[in-house]
Amino acid sequence: MSRVTDLTKKVITETALNMFIENSISKVRLYDIAAKADVGEATIYRHFGNKQNVVISAAIELSNRISVEYLSRDESLSGLESIRKFYNVFLTIFKNYNYYFSFLNELDTYLLAEDYNGRDNYQNNLNYYKEVFYKDYEKGLEDNSIRKIDDVEAFYFATTHSLTALCKKLSTKKILEQDDYVDKEKEIEVLIEIFLDYLKK
Repeated sequence: MSRVTDLTKKVITETALNMFIENSISKVRLYDIAAKADVGEATIYRHFGNKQNVVISAAIELSNRISVEYLSRDESLSGLESIRKFYNVFLTIFKNYNYYFSFLNELDTYLLAEDYNGRDNYQNNLNYYKEVFYKDYEKGLEDNSIRKIDDVEAFYFATTHSLTALCKKLSTKKILEQDDYVDKEKEIEVLIEIFLDYLKK
């Protein structure tokens, strides 16, 4: 793939992502993205094929931004401290990039409605987070800062899915009065502490 092609795809992806965040995925048309990116609509079809592929490309771009900024490793930390840092990424994103979880919420709804099957690239991209967690877990076993658990994969998915679901819920508009009973960031912190208490020796 040429540098020009790569650059064109990057411009389209970043333009689409910004528009999806500002206006919602369902409201943005490929025509709108083409106009904003200053390319022909046919160019988008040539590079992506359809809107679903543009949406997935935008989701991967956003995920990459998060991982580059927040998932750097610090070898001076213990395994438990590294896992704390990993979970705290959810809290940091919630504080600084609240739209990320709103976007994920809408992405799920969009992909289900579209019955889209080309999700492998996005799923493979998310595997990086799992690899980071596993490395931290292994480090914790070696330095004796965490205990061995029977099913690491189940623990990883249960905890990250729970955090993601909570952050999605808290990023939406208030529905019930009780939504304001507790500080939103405090709720996330409490859930993280529950996971860490379970892990530590």
